[in-house]
Amino acid sequence: MKVKLADFGFARKLQVGRDFSKFFGGTLHYQAPELLQSQKSSNLVLKNGNEGDKEKENNIEIENQNQSNNYLNHTFACDIWALGIIFYEILEYHHPFLRADETLPDLDIALRIVELEPYDLSPNRSDSFRALIKRMLVKDPSQRITAEEILEWPEIKAIIMKPDEEQKQDKDEDI
Repeated sequence: MKVKLADFGFARKLQVGRDFSKFFGGTLHYQAPELLQSQKSSNLVLKNGNEGDKEKENNIEIENQNQSNNYLNHTFACDIWALGIIFYEILEYHHPFLRADETLPDLDIALRIVELEPYDLSPNRSDSFRALIKRMLVKDPSQRITAEEILEWPEIKAIIMKPDEEQKQDKDEDI
């Protein structure tokens, strides 16, 4: 059995030799902090405060910059962040910036992503998975774990390295 993750239309093919996209889109809950905090990304500004005549929603202000060429690059590190959010949700059944019993508007969650650290995984999770997800959710994209490093992580390597016989059996049983 294989699990495949799809984004239903937001994927972009990269040009040869590029490791980023200028496309900005997707669900705020999974956006990397560097995309959310940048005034250049998607012409939206997330601010905590009370200034000017801007549309306000839950203490976050949205300001249209109308500068179409000022996108922050969406890098592989942004995808690692989103995957870290998904791994956390699979293990804990809630978003890493929300308590298990908490719900908030999307923009409040986006502000937490920018300003706060994620909640720790439960202590009953393996130390190795806790460390992996913590590295995936590092705020600084230059310090975030890479896809290559994730593939070398012992538990991940054990999951993806199957005997040839199993791979042949599972070939046509994709989920």
